[in-house]
Amino acid sequence: MTDPANPPTVLFVDDDTDIQSAARLLLTRRGFRVLPAHDAAEALTRVAADPIDLVLLDLNYAPGATTGAEGLALLRDLHALRPALPVIVVTGHSGVAIAVAAMREGATDFVMKPWHNERLVTLLHDTLDRLRREVAVATGSEPEFPVAAPEPPVQPLAEPARPGGNGASRPAA
Repeated sequence: MTDPANPPTVLFVDDDTDIQSAARLLLTRRGFRVLPAHDAAEALTRVAADPIDLVLLDLNYAPGATTGAEGLALLRDLHALRPALPVIVVTGHSGVAIAVAAMREGATDFVMKPWHNERLVTLLHDTLDRLRREVAVATGSEPEFPVAAPEPPVQPLAEPARPGGNGASRPAA
């Protein structure tokens, strides 16, 4: 799904170095380039300087913080800098209510910590594929690399078996 010569770049903003390491190991093995940022200032510097394709954003950076205020402010700043940048919120302590608030602020989606590896990777691929399709439609060009082909139409089932019959259709008389 990713081009090994040009992997998508994910900026992961989280103050926890263990979480950063786990994400980096998972995502690099799945074909992503991962850049770390441990706070809002570092994240904004990275987005301004590097070609970031997607941001994974923790909402709390100060020890003991659970309101998500820091992450929500950073989300607004990221979108002020790059309005179309997909941002997926990663939260554990704040809970679903804060994740919903982040969605209202423009987050693309959210993942709860601890995340399920396959769901996280699928979410990143789906988000990037959707972005490529939107860019292709807006510019009238082909996506950078193939996105999932539409599923073929569902074929109708054969006529259901009738009670007491053998299930074979009979021509109308």
